[in-house]
Amino acid sequence: MTAAQLSLLNGPIADQQDVVAIQEPALNHHTGLTIANLHWRVLYLTHKFTENAAPRAATLINTKLSTNNWEQIPFLSRDVVIAQFRGAHGTCMLFNVYNDGTHNRTLEELGQYLTVNIEKVCPSQGDHVFWLGDFNSHHPMWDEEQNSHLFTAAALDASQKLLNLLADFGMVQTLPKDMPTLQSSSTGNWTRPDNVFCMDHSEEIVVSCTTDPGQRGPKTDHIQVLTELNLEVPVAPETNIQNYRAVNWKEFEEHLNKALAQLPPPGPLVTEEDFQRTARSIDLALRDTVEEHVPKSKPCPHTRRWWTKELTDLRKRSNQLSRISHKFRALPDHTCHRASKDAHNKLASEIFKAKKDHWKEWLEEATKDDIWTAHRYINSSPGNGSRTRVPTLKGKDQNGEDITAATNEEKGNLLAETLFPPPPETSSVPADFEYPPPVDKWSPITRTHLNKAIQHLSPYKAPGPDGVANIVLKRCPLLADHLLPVFNAVFTLKMYYEPWRESITVILRKPGKPDYTVPKAYRPIALLNTTAKLLSAIVTDRTSYLMESHGLLPNTHFGG
Repeated sequence: MTAAQLSLLNGPIADQQDVVAIQEPALNHHTGLTIANLHWRVLYLTHKFTENAAPRAATLINTKLSTNNWEQIPFLSRDVVIAQFRGAHGTCMLFNVYNDGTHNRTLEELGQYLTVNIEKVCPSQGDHVFWLGDFNSHHPMWDEEQNSHLFTAAALDASQKLLNLLADFGMVQTLPKDMPTLQSSSTGNWTRPDNVFCMDHSEEIVVSCTTDPGQRGPKTDHIQVLTELNLEVPVAPETNIQNYRAVNWKEFEEHLNKALAQLPPPGPLVTEEDFQRTARSIDLALRDTVEEHVPKSKPCPHTRRWWTKELTDLRKRSNQLSRISHKFRALPDHTCHRASKDAHNKLASEIFKAKKDHWKEWLEEATKDDIWTAHRYINSSPGNGSRTRVPTLKGKDQNGEDITAATNEEKGNLLAETLFPPPPETSSVPADFEYPPPVDKWSPITRTHLNKAIQHLSPYKAPGPDGVANIVLKRCPLLADHLLPVFNAVFTLKMYYEPWRESITVILRKPGKPDYTVPKAYRPIALLNTTAKLLSAIVTDRTSYLMESHGLLPNTHFGG
């Protein structure tokens, strides 16, 4: 299954599908997480991280879909993952189901959940519900007649429980009869354990529901079931990330220097008007140069660096043979079956070999900087390679009542209330408090101080609202000549350039937390505008020097 999932995710599926529902997904034996990449967000069973349960169903949602229009609905089973999509169509619930072939407990849990929560599942009459997955059930309603030997009394009794559930909730079969989805690895016989069901009125939005034998992955006995729905789900806005590593710095510096030449020569700023005008002119010159000369990153066409053209060619050949083998499935002795199996085995072995060879080659050719990168890989928290998303959050309102936050706006408000509580109504500092005399006068910032602060900046750290990265300050020395009088004017005129107060607050997960539906499982970081960040660094360095040189810190004080 691992090779099949790797082959699937390294193909064009991210451009073709919005949702991928996987049953019995490939799992990392150490982390219990499945395999994904940055094109997807993974939904596990609700209690995956709280009870460390191994999932038997996982749903991948394309990052192209706006996170504001879908959410995961809690379901306490390792065999069911529910995703709810919202849009002009109302709501559409996708139940990704794995039903163990040895019992029907999952179907019983599904029936109990729907009985209790049917109004949440279908808030209005036109809402849609789909059940899809591996039901491990055989019945003449969907299996081919040639598999009548599977219709034993026990099998029909087990499938009757599924049929009763379908009738109770008005569900109909979407995947047409006589479309097998699995080939037995021992006998080669084709059967139909997988299915897709929907509410009867939801049939009108089903454009197609079929199988694709040609996309059968290596080392798996199942084939893909492809369902297309006529539903419009809002797409996430494109995020254009500036690629400062691809900048032509000669052209960038020439453009910026030409813009700065339009300003008055650097010198002391004695009025508020001079200060604001100069700060704004520098800001506009930077933004204009960045817009003109910093290219936008394009999504990488390869989801894994180790994936090669040879693997793509092997996958194409394997898919071609899969189609031929499925076409001649009624002839078990046809030579195409052996050729298809050999192609699948070769693709699987080459996938694992490519991963191993890529990692070994990278380590053998690693530079000094790469060693630290490898160290970070080894010591970082384990993940599945997908993009994360803040799930539906749980909190309390002002009256202490339980509330949930499902939309991005609701989540933002709840996180802001939790992480940024209002200041106290009264200050803890007495109104008539007398401060001791200053230990030293604030001396003007020198070019040496400025250069030292620029030297210590990390070049490619995420920028603030202005989009200017630290590398600009390192690459354009003339900029420092214009910033120096502006920074000094902040203290002589006792004023600040208002746009420097702007920042972007990013919410990050605290690593190792068992439950990320709790707002306190997150922490905020602020991305400041680059010029404001540089000034803050200078002030911090100067303040630290004064406090240490005058013994203002206790001997027991460590860290920040």
